[in-house]
Amino acid sequence: QAALVIKTENLTGQLRWLPLLTGRLELRRAELLRPQMTVDIDGKPMTKAGAVVRAADAKPATPEAVKADRARLGVVSFIDGSAVLRRGGAEIESIDHIDATLDWPTVSSPAALDGAATWRGQRGTIALWVARPSEALRGEASRLTLQLKAPILSVSANGEATFGVRPQFKGRLVASTDQLRDVVQLLRGAIPLPLALGPATLDAKADAGAKGVDLASVQLKLDNSSYEGSLSWRVDDERPQ
Repeated sequence: QAALVIKTENLTGQLRWLPLLTGRLELRRAELLRPQMTVDIDGKPMTKAGAVVRAADAKPATPEAVKADRARLGVVSFIDGSAVLRRGGAEIESIDHIDATLDWPTVSSPAALDGAATWRGQRGTIALWVARPSEALRGEASRLTLQLKAPILSVSANGEATFGVRPQFKGRLVASTDQLRDVVQLLRGAIPLPLALGPATLDAKADAGAKGVDLASVQLKLDNSSYEGSLSWRVDDERPQ
């Protein structure tokens, strides 16, 4: 788990009326203007009272998990936001100009994130859907689909994922680009200079975790040539390999 802190210039929300009658405050919808989000990988959640934290901490198939899964959330929109990822007291990644909407009615119901953001100078769109977020937070597998589209790269993933302490994805990965060299440079990888690395498409079975991505049954087309086999992308050190 990690610590998440959100600061925003303005918060506009719609409240549920019935919970107010019992002294509880529940948002049906919220809109955050220019929010600044900080995720500290080494940090701990500021409170155990949050619905998502309670669901993640509950043991699977227990009364506590059933109760936590019933907690209602809502729809949250981010307008021109930014996000910073920190580890070891230092900033390791940032995302700017985030315009996105998270639709997550209850902790156990499907969650959908749609929007756009700028990462390392590239503006792209994202569409993420998770079938059972509460189970994924507790380390159980949940169906997941993901689509990323940017000027230099298009990626889609369909499979099963777990979140929490050991995030992992297993499933099909499809990607295409007009200039593979630009993609590798964006990911700060090492490039053999003689290679042109032009148009490329990839279709493979992926096993992705915090330390990198392993690809099996790879179908790779690069610069009018076809390849089959396996590939690995490691991020054990600061520089991908």
